[in-house]
Order: sequence, then C-alpha cells, then structure tokens
Amino acid sequence: MQLPAAKWTTARVAQFNVSMNVVDTFLVVTSDLPNSAQLHPTAKKPVGLRMGIGARARVYGEEIVSGGPVRDPSTTTVAGNKVTLGFTNAGSALVTSNGAAPATFQLATATGRFQSATATIVGGNKIELMSSVAGPKKIRYMFSGTGNLFNSVNIPVEGGTATVTRLPASIFEWTIP
Repeated sequence: MQLPAAKWTTARVAQFNVSMNVVDTFLVVTSDLPNSAQLHPTAKKPVGLRMGIGARARVYGEEIVSGGPVRDPSTTTVAGNKVTLGFTNAGSALVTSNGAAPATFQLATATGRFQSATATIVGGNKIELMSSVAGPKKIRYMFSGTGNLFNSVNIPVEGGTATVTRLPASIFEWTIP
C-alpha cells in the first residue's frame, strides 16, 4: 500500500518503482482517499477493496484490471515540446476525478528544471503533454499538487453487491530514454 500524503514523495515514488520492477507485486494507491494527508487515512474500506482487487488479478489470475493507470514507456513519443504518454491498466479509458484536464504533470530537459505541462487525454489510453520545454527528457506526475488521473473500470466487489468504477494513478517520475 502506497503512503498517502504528499510529504512522503520520495518514498511514494520508490514504492511505485518497486511495483514496476519486482515480479508478483502490485501497488494500492491511496492519495485520493479522504484524510489522505495523514499517514493512516480514515477511509479503510476503499483500501481493503483495492487490495482485494489487486490480489484477485495478480495472485488469483482473475481477468480484471489490478490497479490504477500506469505509464507505458513503450508507447511514449516526443516531438518538439510535446510528449505523448501511453498507459496500461487504463480500463475502458482514462478519466479524471473532476472532469478537468489531467493534473499535475511536469516536463524537464535532462538537466533542467521541471515546468508545468498542459495535459489532454487522447484515444482513451494516452495523454498528450505540452509545455515550453523543448525536447523533454523527464516526466513527473503529481509532484506539484494532487493528481486527478484515474482509469474507468467496472469491477464487482463485496460479492457482487457493489462495483468499483475507477482506480487512481500513482505518483511517478520517469526519464525518457
């Protein structure tokens, strides 16, 4: 389970990286839950449901999305000051929690400072990022504020009496090869 609050940025990024590089692991993101500024969010039920979804997919092999959207380096392209970033685990499509543009993304050159990027969902599982950074080499998500990127899913839980309809993306930082 990922630490919830922004003050643990380095640890949250490390947790994401472990989930990407260690076989048979998954990450439960909690940054979107009520009182997530605390180390132990008060909303326990969504945490349990998300852990159960991850286990059903990763441990028991159920054909469901195991968690929130995850950046897909193999489908990322850079052209000038625009990055098109693909995602796996998008469910039926990427969505935002508030209907606004995806936030908060930043781009930087290999040695430069990060600058805010404007993000737009395209094609259901990609995000186009635009900024004043020419030839961006680094991408960050959710470093300068609360993220709002989710996937759209339809996963029955609690014996089919309830449904999870979206799962949040994790904070990440990535250097484009």
